[in-house]
Amino acid sequence: MTSEPNLQVVFHSPADVAIGGAEIKRIGQEIVQANSMLGLTGFLVSLGETFVGVIEGPTSVVISRLEEIMATCVPQLTVLREAIVEEGRFVNCFYGDLGQSLDGRMAESHPCQFADALARRLSATA
Repeated sequence: MTSEPNLQVVFHSPADVAIGGAEIKRIGQEIVQANSMLGLTGFLVSLGETFVGVIEGPTSVVISRLEEIMATCVPQLTVLREAIVEEGRFVNCFYGDLGQSLDGRMAESHPCQFADALARRLSATA
C-alpha cells in the first residue's frame, strides 16, 4: 500500500485587531496542540494584525485541517503556496508576536510581503 504524499501549505490570515498578546498566545497554543494531535507539523507566527504559517502532513489531513480552520475561525485564510514534500521540515511551534521584536518591525509593516518571501524561499529550497 502506498502512503499518502505530504502536503506543505504556506498561508497568511488576518488577526482580529481587538485581540491582545494573551489571546494571541492562547490561539497559537491551541493550534499547535490541535495540529500535533492530527500528526501535522508546521509553525505559526503573529505579525501584528496578521498570522503567517506553514502546515504540513498527509495531504487529506492538511486539507481537512485548513477547511476546519476556515470554517470555525479564519474564513479569510489565504494560501500562498502548496507543494508536495518528502517529509515535514518543521516542528510544531508558535513564535508569538514577531511584531514586538526589533527584527519583526519590517515583517509587521509588510506581513503579506513577509509571507510571500517565506513561500518563495521554501519553493527555492524544496
